[in-house]
Amino acid sequence: MNEFDRKTVILLDATPKFAQSSNAKFALTVKESGKDAQQKNCDRLLRIAVNKPEPVIFDEEWEETGWSVEKLVEMLLMFEPPQPEDEDVPICRGITKALEALGTLTVRQKMENEDHRKIYSRKMEEMTTSERLQHMIYEADKFVSEPNVGSIVMYTLCMNDEEMMKVEAEVGACLRRKNKEFADSKKKYAPITTLNVFFVNLYPVDAKCTVTTRPLLKSPHHPALKTYVISRAVTELKNAAHSLAVGAFDMFSTTVTRIPMKEENSTSMNYDVELFHRRRAHDLLGELGVLKDNSQKAYARTGVAYESIRLAWATAPKNRAFELTFPRTLATSPCTPAEGNSRPASCLINFVMDGRCVMLDLEKTGPMANRTPNVNNYLISHTLLKHAGRIYLHAIDIREDSSKVKEKAAKAWKSTPVDELRVDSLRKLFQQVRLQRPTEDVENISDLSPKWNNLPCGNALRKLQRITRNFEIRKERTFIFQGDIIERHFQPLYQNMMKNTLTQPQMDDCFATIQRLVVTRDQRKAFALPTEQIKTSLVKDMTNKDEQLRVGLAEFARFLAAYANHSDRHLEVFQTYMRSLGLDRMLNIPADDVIPLLRIQELSDKKSSEKMSKKDDEKAKKEDPTKKRMAKAEPPPPVPEKKPVPLQFQWKAGEVVNLLDFLSNQNEQKMLRERREFVGRERPGKIARLYPNSNLAPNATVGIVPSAKVIQE
Repeated sequence: MNEFDRKTVILLDATPKFAQSSNAKFALTVKESGKDAQQKNCDRLLRIAVNKPEPVIFDEEWEETGWSVEKLVEMLLMFEPPQPEDEDVPICRGITKALEALGTLTVRQKMENEDHRKIYSRKMEEMTTSERLQHMIYEADKFVSEPNVGSIVMYTLCMNDEEMMKVEAEVGACLRRKNKEFADSKKKYAPITTLNVFFVNLYPVDAKCTVTTRPLLKSPHHPALKTYVISRAVTELKNAAHSLAVGAFDMFSTTVTRIPMKEENSTSMNYDVELFHRRRAHDLLGELGVLKDNSQKAYARTGVAYESIRLAWATAPKNRAFELTFPRTLATSPCTPAEGNSRPASCLINFVMDGRCVMLDLEKTGPMANRTPNVNNYLISHTLLKHAGRIYLHAIDIREDSSKVKEKAAKAWKSTPVDELRVDSLRKLFQQVRLQRPTEDVENISDLSPKWNNLPCGNALRKLQRITRNFEIRKERTFIFQGDIIERHFQPLYQNMMKNTLTQPQMDDCFATIQRLVVTRDQRKAFALPTEQIKTSLVKDMTNKDEQLRVGLAEFARFLAAYANHSDRHLEVFQTYMRSLGLDRMLNIPADDVIPLLRIQELSDKKSSEKMSKKDDEKAKKEDPTKKRMAKAEPPPPVPEKKPVPLQFQWKAGEVVNLLDFLSNQNEQKMLRERREFVGRERPGKIARLYPNSNLAPNATVGIVPSAKVIQE
């Protein structure tokens, strides 16, 4: 998994140095909408920590459900803003609290580590004693569990690079100290293998701050530490937040330009909307040289610290299928506007959410100057489409023309050859387990069990599990079932054992075949010649007769074990085969019958009921002895008669039933019997709102919506 997808702790520095005015006024747009109601589709593990005299971290464990806005505000209101007279607190306390949170294993990490240990122990069991000893001596130190990757977003205030380097050195020292503690406790904590720290340095407007903004780079204070610095005045809080989102979560920015919008005076204006999405949506543009590798904006002192690629708006042609226009999509990524409350962003969202397609034109400049257009005169590299209530950015393959893309897609979907199947054996298997209609009508329901067991399909499940217990589906994994080995050496024993019953003449033929196999083994005759075209993984050397005999006899023994429980005569033939060839001392093949899945459930229910009855008996012993004597004196209650369960359907003699028609009629009758509730029905006495999605305040005046608030810091 990508390291940016792991755990993140937001560390707020509540020390007295933040108890000062920003010396500026700036407006924050506040708009009531469904987007502000909650965080949807939260796929990040986030926790908040506060650096105080007694550091605080919210949420005891990592939760994957996300936060609602109400819960987030409730957590932030639990502590008061810093005051100038407060005690100065070193940053190491908050860093230590954040590292303890990152070292705590999530539920998913615990499951991954447990699976890793099971695989490791299984490999150790498969080794011999010498191999296990050699592995413990030379390769035991190579065993590494799943990586524990985390990030810390620290909001702090430093005035120069020297102060920032001291904080970075403090993080490296705390990481080295906590990893030693985590190594001793492997159940609840795990050492942090990679740590990304993002410093957000916010300072007043008139302050002289010389902290340098820089991208994510390796730190000299610890080999597992990387640091990122964004230093801005508080009036550029939005730019700092956007730069942090792009850097901390491996996002990318795309600006949709030339979006046409009509104004009130019947004129048209073009606007730009910035979108955030995953970086993988622009992997192809990086291969073609469109994106800049080393951007100077990462070191900019003002504005955003990232590059944004500009793609022009292009309306999709009407009455044309998207799949035919762009037959090959390389990647998709959900996207969100940088300013969701702005008018251009709202218009773009509404346009796409109505089910329309927006094509994004890559301007033919630089490396794309000689590229052939793919739609009319446009070079469409991306599209915006709606899926499951979200807007997705689709990356289109623009490396080749449409004809070559279709040929490439056809080659990619071409099926690859697989190992040959045992077609003849599978055909015989299907014949043995096929279901048949009863030959007589089942009328007496009370006497159902013995009559049903005598039907051809009465024990179908047990028979299927029995004969497929040792069944190999690939020819390469078998030896005697290839060529004509069965016909030359194992007939008629092979054919007779697959029958449901055996007669005495058939048993005599089976015993005669066993005697021939004993003679073949004593004379060391091979089952197959080396010149025969037999590809098997069981026999390594086809010229070795002893290996052929050993593998072939053992493989046929496993085949007979699957049919040994058909009847007593089948079991007698199997035991005679094992004793005559001496395989009972060499192989451990159980001849016990299988237990169907329904029987396993019945046995488990019986055991659970027995345990519950034992608990009830123990509880009754602890009760009042007078109640027990009274209970013994009372006669037992009468046992209610069990009513037979009616059959769901019955077949009459000679009747032919179409299974599809039967199930369709049954499903249709079930749907007609169900009563469907009207989705717009309200409970009695409840007020039905005319526009439930307007999100107006209860006492708000119609037509007036709060739009902006001025905050003085």
